[in-house]
Amino acid sequence: MSVESPIGTAPARTTAPAIAAASLAALFAGYDLYLFAALLPSIGDRFLPAAGTSGALVFAVLVFAAGVVVRPAGAIVFGRLGDRFGRRPTLAAALALSGLATLLVGLVPTYASAGLAAPIALVVLRLLQGLALGGAAGGSLVYVAEQARAGRRGLMVSGIQTAMALGVVLALSTIFAVRQLAGDAGFSAWGWRVPFVVSALVLALSAWVRLKLPESTVFEAGKAAQAQAGTPASRIDMKRLGLAFLGIALGQATVWLMGPVFATTYLRDVLHLSAGQVEGMAALALLAALPFFLLFGWLSDRIGRKWIIMAGCALAAAAYIPLFHTLTIAAHPGIVRAQEGGVVKVVADPRDCSVQFDPLGQSRFKTTCDLAKGYLARAGVPYVNEAAYPNSPAGVQVGGCATCYVESVDPTHLSAAERIAAENTFKSELGAALTHAGYPSKVPAWEVNQPVVIGILFLLALFAAIVTGPGSTMLAEMFPTANRSTAVNLTYQSAEAWVAGLAPAASFAFVAATGNMLQGLWVPIALAALSVIVGVINLADTRKVDIAV
Repeated sequence: MSVESPIGTAPARTTAPAIAAASLAALFAGYDLYLFAALLPSIGDRFLPAAGTSGALVFAVLVFAAGVVVRPAGAIVFGRLGDRFGRRPTLAAALALSGLATLLVGLVPTYASAGLAAPIALVVLRLLQGLALGGAAGGSLVYVAEQARAGRRGLMVSGIQTAMALGVVLALSTIFAVRQLAGDAGFSAWGWRVPFVVSALVLALSAWVRLKLPESTVFEAGKAAQAQAGTPASRIDMKRLGLAFLGIALGQATVWLMGPVFATTYLRDVLHLSAGQVEGMAALALLAALPFFLLFGWLSDRIGRKWIIMAGCALAAAAYIPLFHTLTIAAHPGIVRAQEGGVVKVVADPRDCSVQFDPLGQSRFKTTCDLAKGYLARAGVPYVNEAAYPNSPAGVQVGGCATCYVESVDPTHLSAAERIAAENTFKSELGAALTHAGYPSKVPAWEVNQPVVIGILFLLALFAAIVTGPGSTMLAEMFPTANRSTAVNLTYQSAEAWVAGLAPAASFAFVAATGNMLQGLWVPIALAALSVIVGVINLADTRKVDIAV
């Protein structure tokens, strides 16, 4: 366990090449992390077109989730390697594997030329990328925390988080630029490959890290002391690991992912703004927030980490619903106008409606109620529930129009081909009814209140800036040198895997059950609030901890 010491007594030193190299590593980790989230639609229909538009998107979501879920395994593997063989070679190996896997995604043939081998290869590469990112991001944080002087540790680690956020900006900007140059058709055909190929730079960086980066001074001193004493490495304190996960990492992952990932996905896939417009606004907002990552890291060196982290999580939890309500109005005013003309109702026997929680994407919610609610939730159309007579098929009433009632599909006695045809007919008829009632399927660019949208995206990124730098520093300060790499990587990556893998599915279940697009926000609100409760009660501030033990 780490011990208290006055600031400045730790033997660690700050070296410019070390910080620069680790920052570049974090930048490309952020870049690689965001690519799959941003390019899901393009990936899906290139690698599994036979599944149709919805099936291809589900496949792409599963490919993205697979890389996230495997990251805790990568954290264990690379964390143990880092604790045993050193921070520098482990970080270089993680970067090399991540860069190679991401580069090959941009080169792998599509379904049209390779058949089923194409999606299989994509899944394998995504798993390798997730495994490597499980070590690269946390490895950068640990390395810098051990190199930085105690009085500047929060600032230096916040620099790593700033670099990671800059990597997301770079990914957004690259995708936006290629989309503008290639056009929609060109981007769909070949342009989506370009951002992945850019990851070839990571391979060069990994070689430079191995050749030029000095080993962590804290790690070297710890290994020498351990060898001299002849004692084995200490085991991880599991209670401390659990408190770090719940009190810091879970809230940090939630607040971070709600900004550059979930908010942009909400704008693109739920509110149906154009991808290029979303990418441009998100890049501007995150770029404006970058200095605040450094500011709150610096502040944590002056007043402590804990209460900054707790304040950031609490502010985020309190602000999500009003912010996303305003975001919806600013980005999609057509929804508000359409609701003024008449609400959409799902009329169904409540016993026919399932809880549509499907984190693995394998369940088939195919009752008449589930089909109706699933379609509306994915289309971003708010609705209310109205109980129907028992055992009657579900239907959707659009506005007050007496003829605008579309009965859902009962697939019970239909063959697979008949079911698909019936579902397509239902979706077509319901889409026509929604269009007739004024519910737009796309948002014209001129209708979007871009200053307000950018401002809200900036606030979401600001919450991330408040939490991530101090949070990552505190994680590193909570564990001893002998197992710091494993512990930090595991808590950091497990939290992101849990939030990114399960929170969207849970949020969709809330939305599908209630018809309110904002109800899904209760999931990230609960996660952030949980971190506040656990952190306030159980965690002590670590600003004065000497990590060189």
